[in-house]
Amino acid sequence: MSDIKNRTNLAEAFGAFGPATRVAIERMATIRNKFAHQIYIRSFTHPDVLKHCIKLGENPVYPFSIDDETTAKQVQWHFITTARLLHYRMEMISPQVSGLGDPEGPLP
Repeated sequence: MSDIKNRTNLAEAFGAFGPATRVAIERMATIRNKFAHQIYIRSFTHPDVLKHCIKLGENPVYPFSIDDETTAKQVQWHFITTARLLHYRMEMISPQVSGLGDPEGPLP
């Protein structure tokens, strides 16, 4: 299981966010993977990326909309802003989640 999936599962299990934010995180990962694994994708207005960015706009942290007049730079800005706000939210809950572990370490 990927690191982002593990962290998302843990954070949701502890009530850090609900299913709508989980979907936003999964969409962010999908968009990231499009750029990382498909060399022909180099723009946020590429159809394979844009369809996920349009859906990402439905997130509860930073809702936005994309229309025919939206430029690639604007879509990129929405993506980065959503990522920053989600990252900030995860950083805020990180101390509470990591503090739940056993201070003496795992059992032998």
